Amino acid sequence: MKTFTKKTLAKRIAPLATAALAAVVLQGPAQAQGAGAGGFSAGVELLAMKPFHSEGQTSGFSAAATPRIWAAYTGAGGFGAKLTAFRFDSTIAPALASRYNHIRMATVDLEGFKQFDLGGGMQLTASGGLRYANYREDDASGTGFLTLPTSYGVVAGLELRQPISGGLSVFGKGQSSLMFSNKTIENGSVSDHAMTFNISEVQLGVEYNRPFTSRPGNLFARLSLQGQVWNGVSDNDTEDTGLVGLGLNVGVNF
Repeated sequence: MKTFTKKTLAKRIAPLATAALAAVVLQGPAQAQGAGAGGFSAGVELLAMKPFHSEGQTSGFSAAATPRIWAAYTGAGGFGAKLTAFRFDSTIAPALASRYNHIRMATVDLEGFKQFDLGGGMQLTASGGLRYANYREDDASGTGFLTLPTSYGVVAGLELRQPISGGLSVFGKGQSSLMFSNKTIENGSVSDHAMTFNISEVQLGVEYNRPFTSRPGNLFARLSLQGQVWNGVSDNDTEDTGLVGLGLNVGVNF
C-alpha cells in the first residue's frame, strides 16, 4: 500500500489549485456570456483509446472503442450544470498481454460551470464539482486482480474555445481530479486502508456548429486528440495507467 505524505498531497492538489486560481483571475476582466446562450445540450462521444502503463505492463492492447455521454443546462448568465459519464473496458487474450489483460476505468461527474466571453469570440468555461470513479486491472497469468470499487473526489477544469471561420472553432480542455478510496480489493482480499490518487485529462481539437433553420439551437461535432492519466492506481502502489486516443463528440444545443 502506498504511503500518504504532505509532499504527495501538495503534488496532487497543485493541478486543482492551478485550475481554480486561473478561473478566479480570469473572472475579473471577462464578461459573462449574453442572454441568448441559455438552454439544454446533450451529446454522445465515441472514443478510440489505447491504454499505457508507467512500467509497460499493458503492451498488447490496441485502441478500443469506448463511450462518453453527457447532458447540460446553461442559464442565461452563463452559469450551468453538467452530468458526464465515461467508461473504458478492454480485454485481450492472455497470450498477448505483458501482464494485465483486462483494464477497466469509469467516472461519473456532476459539475457546475461558468462561461465567459473573453473578446474576439473566444470563450472560457471554468468548471468544478464532484466525481465518482472505479478502476480494475486483471493479471493475465491467472485469477489475480486489483480493483478500487468506489472512489469519490473533486474535479476542476478549464476549456478555451476560439471560432476560426463560419461554424468552425478550435478548443482545448484540461481537467484534474483528486480522488479518495476508502478500500481496495486485491486478489479477493479487502483492505480498509484509505488511498488517494488523481486523474488528469486533456483534449485538443476542432468543433463545427450548424444552426437549425427552423428553430433556435444547433447541431455540433467535435474531433479531438485526448489523453488521461490515472496516477498511483496500478498494482496498489505508485504505478500509473493512462489512455491516449481520438474522440468524436456529436451533440445538440436547444
